[in-house]
Amino acid sequence: QGEIRRVEAPLVLVSCGAVNSAALLLRSACDQHPNGLANSSGLVGRRYMAHLATMMQGFHPFRINHTVFQKTVAINDFYLHGPEGGYPLGQIQSQGRTHGVMAQTVVPWIPLWAYNAWVARGIDWLAISEDLPKSENRVTIETNGQVRLHYRPNNVGAHNRLVREMKRILRRLGYWFVIAYSHKEQNTTHQCGTLCFGTNPRDSVLDSYCRSHDIENLFVVDASFFPSSAAVNPGLTIVAQALRVADHIKTTVLGLGIEKSTDGM
Repeated sequence: QGEIRRVEAPLVLVSCGAVNSAALLLRSACDQHPNGLANSSGLVGRRYMAHLATMMQGFHPFRINHTVFQKTVAINDFYLHGPEGGYPLGQIQSQGRTHGVMAQTVVPWIPLWAYNAWVARGIDWLAISEDLPKSENRVTIETNGQVRLHYRPNNVGAHNRLVREMKRILRRLGYWFVIAYSHKEQNTTHQCGTLCFGTNPRDSVLDSYCRSHDIENLFVVDASFFPSSAAVNPGLTIVAQALRVADHIKTTVLGLGIEKSTDGM
């Protein structure tokens, strides 16, 4: 309602996601921090990453997939390098079963019964590769206050090779017809980067415990601290780092000890 309220705290923890954490710091520019909070390096909002992902479905004309709740399987054979060496390609994950009513959203004029017959003979996969921390991929704030995301995919060649390898595997197993498709900007997006951590304040925003190099009582704990995106879901890494940061704050900032478990776990 246009009313200004002031809130003070000895410790501030930000966890808005990679896009909005960066946006919050950029919007918090003031006389002391004209380029935004924690931005002496000029890297706040930069090095945005989101992963490259392609959905894949392999179909076998005579083999029915009777699975209802499909198990999750991950293939890491190409995570560190391709089949003949070289650069990392990424990870392949199984997906939940596709049903006709879902597939019909892609091409709605095909009858539902035809889709159901089709997907019943298929198996679903996701090929995912990391994109690289390019400085030009970034979050900025427009003059009207809106968030703008500048993003151009990179590492596309390695990702396309991963898709080709998965097609080759599926066809060798009898799934002779393979569909691969990406929703591009509407794809699965694991936003990360934008406030990368590191040991040097000149080329990072946060230290190894996600504390701002510039502002002693400011911590940011979400996927924005990632210096690279890897090729897997970032959720567990975020949780692990959050627990690590919490222990660090408890012992070094609050001066409290870490309780040891007594249940043998």
